[in-house]
Amino acid sequence: MVTLLALALAATPAAPRSVYVGVHLNDVSAFDLKAGRFQADLVVWVKWLGTDEAPRLTFPNAELDPDLTEDLGTESEGHWHSKRMRLQGTFRGDFPVHDFPFDEQSLRITFALESTEGALVPDLAASGMSPGFSITGWNYEPFFTASVDEKVLGSDLGSVTREGQHAHQRLVTYAVELSRPFGPYLVKFALPLILILLVSLLALFLQPERLDVRSAMGITGLLSCIAFHFTQADTLPAVTYLVAADTLFLASYVFITLTLVVSVVSYR
Repeated sequence: MVTLLALALAATPAAPRSVYVGVHLNDVSAFDLKAGRFQADLVVWVKWLGTDEAPRLTFPNAELDPDLTEDLGTESEGHWHSKRMRLQGTFRGDFPVHDFPFDEQSLRITFALESTEGALVPDLAASGMSPGFSITGWNYEPFFTASVDEKVLGSDLGSVTREGQHAHQRLVTYAVELSRPFGPYLVKFALPLILILLVSLLALFLQPERLDVRSAMGITGLLSCIAFHFTQADTLPAVTYLVAADTLFLASYVFITLTLVVSVVSYR
């Protein structure tokens, strides 16, 4: 019985070692919504149990500057080891703007580790960010949200021992959640649009015989609305879908056009 149990345990594959990755965000700058990029300065560390060889982390959404990468050293205590480094570079992201100007965005920093190296786990308790930086035009909460994902690559990544087999990666993503401040956009976006619509509406309170004045007010309002729409669209990436602001502008076009139609009908 003991022999059978020993054979069964020997045949059971060992669980992959846990590899903990953490990050401290020092600064974020040059967040470009149109380009889908931002720059970050961060300290990264990785902790693992076992051999002295450090796990080989990769950064799927980063363009790191080797000249600005600093090795902060390795520490060991018993069978535990840690390695720290300071990184600076540009990070890519996907920033949907369906709800503009009320959209929320996430600045994501992603780490990847092949499954043969171990199971990547976020060291969220020790991770954090500097309270001193700000992202112009956005509000954010000074803490990370973390997520873990599995990814299967359609390649063996040039491996000889696993030739022809798809590589498996474990992804850990740290995200900073951003939201637009409502007050400034209410003044910069909603107030001008409301004023344009009110001026167009005032034309209906003139005498029907003053078609020249009424039509001039409506056409001026329509042109102003179109110009304002293009100004707002210039701040966004070239997306193929309608954002919330587009819907408001389309409704404004219809409203102003209706005021022109009412003026013509009243005159006739």
